[in-house]
Amino acid sequence: MNTQVGDRAPVAECSRAGPQRARWWVLFHAATLALTTALTCSAQTRFAWPTRAPAYDEYDLEQCSAAVRRVRQQAAWGSRPDTVPVPVLRRAPEPLVVVNTARLCVSHDTAGAVGGTAYRTYMDLLLNGDLDSVYSRTIHDRLRKATSSEDKTRQIADAVLSLMQGRQPPRFALADALAEQLDTLAPSDREARANAFSGLLETAIELDDSAIVRRERSRTLSALNAMAADVVSNPEMSGLLALEMGYLSGAAQVVMGESVLRVQGPEAYLDSLRHAISTAVRHQGYAGTLVDSLANMGLHGGGALAPAVKAAFWFGRIDTSAAYPRKGVISLITFADQRCGENCYYAYNAVRRLKQRFGQAVEVILVTPTAGYFRQRPPLEPAAEAEVLRWYFLDFLRLPVVLAVVNTDFQTAPAPDRRRFYEEPLLYRTYGVSGVLDGHSTCVLVTRDGLILYRGDVVNDGVLMTHLVADLVAFYAAHN
Repeated sequence: MNTQVGDRAPVAECSRAGPQRARWWVLFHAATLALTTALTCSAQTRFAWPTRAPAYDEYDLEQCSAAVRRVRQQAAWGSRPDTVPVPVLRRAPEPLVVVNTARLCVSHDTAGAVGGTAYRTYMDLLLNGDLDSVYSRTIHDRLRKATSSEDKTRQIADAVLSLMQGRQPPRFALADALAEQLDTLAPSDREARANAFSGLLETAIELDDSAIVRRERSRTLSALNAMAADVVSNPEMSGLLALEMGYLSGAAQVVMGESVLRVQGPEAYLDSLRHAISTAVRHQGYAGTLVDSLANMGLHGGGALAPAVKAAFWFGRIDTSAAYPRKGVISLITFADQRCGENCYYAYNAVRRLKQRFGQAVEVILVTPTAGYFRQRPPLEPAAEAEVLRWYFLDFLRLPVVLAVVNTDFQTAPAPDRRRFYEEPLLYRTYGVSGVLDGHSTCVLVTRDGLILYRGDVVNDGVLMTHLVADLVAFYAAHN
């Protein structure tokens, strides 16, 4: 009896100990997981940029350039540059930490010891460090060593473009002083000369600086005309040059406030722009139908009637019976695609800024295609996907737009693959839209009468587009 009890007691004890050990084992792992998660989250929230002073005196130029990029990123941590208008963003001074880092980095370097590709890095660091006097002195020392007028022209052109296109705010005074030297040189390398003046003018247009546009327009067009003599034997190059001349002439006119559009209306504006392009083309020896063809290309879609936006699903329409773009309303048709993700945030905020400025005077129609899926969601039927797109653009992004969802045709691969291969929407081809997935959201400005005034990029052409809309609003207000 006792033996049996004694024999069974260990068995009973083990049966009780097994679940206890299992419970302790589960609790131990749960506690370990909780502690690991807490430490990880704590480490993330405690993240801070390194404070140890780098040994800049030991850095080479590439390391200096990387250091400047790092501190610039640190200074901009948490900011949203895509919400800032282009002119404001481009004119903003470098953060002080960037300036100081660049100065410390180049303090042990001299231009004499720098050659090849490192020279450009060195000069960029001087600009980042607001060392304009050293930059200017270095440029002039290098120009004195140039062996030919052509070499000088190229060096000046490179410097002017660097002053306009770098990360730092443009140095118009310094660039203009350098560009003036081009007029004192013997005619050589007309392409480099034209590029320098065009760079000045295009940046002035982008920054909405009427004074600089007035100063640069005539000599830019003169330089482009001179360049035409070198490319007259190349029809393709000559045609592109004519379009550039026409665009710069029209854009400069708009930014300077000498707008035919505001005073005489859309048709007169398009006629004046067509005349400017045609004149530039004829100066290059073109005649006949080719002049009209190039002039129409230079209008960037302007002059044609806007096709009706035919969409499978609409959200936010004021008038469900009217065709869009609506007659009697200035419309901005913008093409976007959810698949471009954050690449399109600049475009979305450009639309917000334009709508904030003009309000009900402009109706923004956002056109987007179905893709068969959304983010990590499985293949969706068009109606279900349209509802998700409505949530994304109108609820999540809160865009002040009328949303048009266009069905995209597709072919299905045979079983068992069954993948869908989507085609470009017909409406996109009709409006000449491309590059949407790269973040280049095409926008088409349409007058009250349904006439396309301009087709461009909502971000890169944002300044020009804003001027055109403002002039349209002013014209209609004066001619109601």
